[in-house]
Amino acid sequence: MPTISKPVLTIGPVDENRRRPVTVQYQLCFSTCEALAGSVFTERVRLKGADPLFDNGLMTLRNACIRASAGCVERRIGAQVARTVLDEDDDSWDERDEVYAEITLTPFTPKGVSDESAQVKGYFGPEN
Repeated sequence: MPTISKPVLTIGPVDENRRRPVTVQYQLCFSTCEALAGSVFTERVRLKGADPLFDNGLMTLRNACIRASAGCVERRIGAQVARTVLDEDDDSWDERDEVYAEITLTPFTPKGVSDESAQVKGYFGPEN
């Protein structure tokens, strides 16, 4: 499996549209075998709010496929995020917001797909 290292979340100051620049930087390192095989992974970067009972998902910054390459690659995922998304705790209680980035790589496995038509009813025997 690849390794994820040096994750850093940066949240900048609010702009005139009440949005903040959010950047997640990290390093992905693939094995030689993963690179030779052209392995593909689903890369997902989510912002989450840390709370005592459960961590709530705030938004997904990236959910796409990435192909393994030789060695390590530096990743930088950024977006302008509405202030209301990052405000994960109730300000009326003077609670500080605790936001972190979750980075996940999952091996991509192709799956088959199928669907069915609606039924057609009738008498289809030799008499009809």
